[in-house]
Amino acid sequence: AIDFAGRRQPCAPMLLLSLFATSTSSSSVVRLSRTVGERGSGRGQFDGPRHVAALKTGGAVIVDGLNERIQVFDRHGECVRIVEGVTTPTGVAIGGPEGDTLYWAESTRAHRVNRLQLSAKSARTAADPGVGRPAVSVRRPWASRQTAMGGLGEADGELQDPQDLCLHGDELYVAEWGNHRISVFDKTSLAFLRHIGCGDEDGSEGGEGGSGPGQLDQPCGVACAGEEVFVCDTWNHRISVFDRSSGAFLRSFGRRGGEPGEFNYPCGIEIAHGRIYVTERTGKRLQALSLEGEPLQVLPAPCDGWLYGICLDAHDQLWVTSSNRHCVHILSVADPNADATR
Repeated sequence: AIDFAGRRQPCAPMLLLSLFATSTSSSSVVRLSRTVGERGSGRGQFDGPRHVAALKTGGAVIVDGLNERIQVFDRHGECVRIVEGVTTPTGVAIGGPEGDTLYWAESTRAHRVNRLQLSAKSARTAADPGVGRPAVSVRRPWASRQTAMGGLGEADGELQDPQDLCLHGDELYVAEWGNHRISVFDKTSLAFLRHIGCGDEDGSEGGEGGSGPGQLDQPCGVACAGEEVFVCDTWNHRISVFDRSSGAFLRSFGRRGGEPGEFNYPCGIEIAHGRIYVTERTGKRLQALSLEGEPLQVLPAPCDGWLYGICLDAHDQLWVTSSNRHCVHILSVADPNADATR
């Protein structure tokens, strides 16, 4: 069963629904734990939250898009750190042996990806005058220690409207909304490695996007599982899957619609417990599917909100942002298959 309820008015409580699970032993159980945030610019508030990334010790890093900052939350839903002064942030990832290397994408005004090593020395404590509780705030002095790559363009290593980020092995995957592709970089040197997907009908990269096999049209989300790359092919309303090393197109599933296994602007994607979790923006749903695209569970959004970013943290909590309701839903995920791999 799935209990996916709103936290406050006008969010009426909603109850739904474990659909399409073939058996209890083969389906995860997802329950809403809490919803955090509301519209505003104070600590723990949001204005258009976007993508999220899980922390190694639990909790999540959340892109607070229109406030042009990144907020760090612990596993209990408390904001413990704020990185301020970023430019039109969209995507985020966490890496490093200690889980303290922050990567984030900056979209329309910068078209780049940044990397910053977070440390206690780089932060200063700031109190929110409206709440009176301290939070760590990392402000612009970090810029001297920031590493960035990209810049507007279609050439190798250039970016246009980067969105979601994914770290897998030694590589960083960047979903490019404007160039209709996934760009792959070395996560340490940030050197460009290759492209995945193409945009034009003739198979060339960039361009206006396309709907043929292996073509992408404004991809927003990206995730990896084993040797496969899963892409939220947003304007094609489907999930496209590629070989991680060669970039070869393997398969796609979904089409535009409101039935299980169909999508309306899929934006965020997470892979865990042998399941794919996909958020839909105007579809206002979270869907769980098999790795082959078989629909397993459907969850309507609380508050009738657009769902955007998603990640699963170390404590099996799904963090899901609602970009137009300016909040984050935290859901617990129980996996009956104890030996399932992520």
